[in-house]
Amino acid sequence: KYGVCISGADDSVDILDLFETIEKYTKYISIELGFLYGKNGKRYPSKEYLNELLDHSENECSLLTYRDSRKIEMSLHLCGEISYETLFATEKSLFNIDKEYPFEYVFDYIQLNIAKYINDLDFKKIAQCFYETEITRNIILQIPKLMPELEKEFEKLDFLPANYLIDSSMGRGIEIDINNLPVPSVYSLEAGATFRYAGGINENNFSSLIDKLEDIDFGGKHVIIDAETCFRTPDDNFSLEKL
Repeated sequence: KYGVCISGADDSVDILDLFETIEKYTKYISIELGFLYGKNGKRYPSKEYLNELLDHSENECSLLTYRDSRKIEMSLHLCGEISYETLFATEKSLFNIDKEYPFEYVFDYIQLNIAKYINDLDFKKIAQCFYETEITRNIILQIPKLMPELEKEFEKLDFLPANYLIDSSMGRGIEIDINNLPVPSVYSLEAGATFRYAGGINENNFSSLIDKLEDIDFGGKHVIIDAETCFRTPDDNFSLEKL
């Protein structure tokens, strides 16, 4: 019923070591690796680092072959200006992030971290943008709370394009309010949306979060817990030991 998205691996972490570290847990829980993609910041992997994930060779050493054989999903989280620019790209593909890198062939999901812009966005324009691209389940929208106004625009088009990551801290790692978790609307569930929760999730509040989620009807859908800050050291490096 639940899965975990481990977000934020950067250049300091060997990708193969990362896969091997989490592999032992995949028999118990579904695991997704989330990689950040932005314009400047310590938490953003370099293009050279991400390029290792784009190895399409079919030999046994291929990271994609390794990933697929162990059923590890991967997501690319577009941050800051890139998320905004991508959402309103003039081209007809939300995946036209960087022509040099065919991300859509590598990542199972593309996440748009637009929560910080949410009050300035035209929901009708967002819905129309998604509708015109004809892209559905591969997109995750990071939002600070459930947005009925946005859902209404999707409903008018009889179209629901996204999975939702609800993160009230908007990527800042501020602890989630476990006692006031957003409850999905009937429309979103019936339309096929899946839900993710984030916000300062760590070993101290994880069990309590799961207990609260058990009280919410997700219509049998898979629920993902997205964690990032708890895997980082005080000097803001991603740590395999913390996994």
